[in-house]
Parts: sequence; structure tokens; C-alpha cells
Amino acid sequence: MFELVPSKYMRDFYKEIGFEFTDFQKATLIWNAPNKTRQEILDALQELADETREAKVRQQILERIGYFWIIRILSMCM
Repeated sequence: MFELVPSKYMRDFYKEIGFEFTDFQKATLIWNAPNKTRQEILDALQELADETREAKVRQQILERIGYFWIIRILSMCM
């Protein structure tokens, strides 16, 4: 499971106060997640893109995934 917030204390606190991240915030946390492999990040972003009802967020996520693959391909050509 992909934890958006690494700290169990903070996850519990957010749950206690009923706080939920927007899909945009989730995407940002996923992209910048420490201690996750790039593949885990891409998989989590794809899952979020598949589940979100926000078209703009879906578009931004898919652009970010595409950006990663372009950079990866370009780095292989150097």
C-alpha cells in the first residue's frame, strides 16, 4: 500500500480530525514521496489517474507520467 504520509502519527491525526487530501495534493505527495521507487510512484500515480473524477488532475498526472518516460528515454540516448 502506498502511504501518502510517512508518519503514522500524522496519518492518525488526519484521520482523527477528518482531514482528506484533494486528488491534486495526493498527486503531489506521491510524486515527491521519499523512500519509494520510481516504479512505485508511477504505479500510484496511474492508479490515482484512473480513480480521480477531476479531469484536469487526471491530465496533469498523465502528463507527469509521460514526462518521466521522455526524460528516461532521452537519458538512455546520451
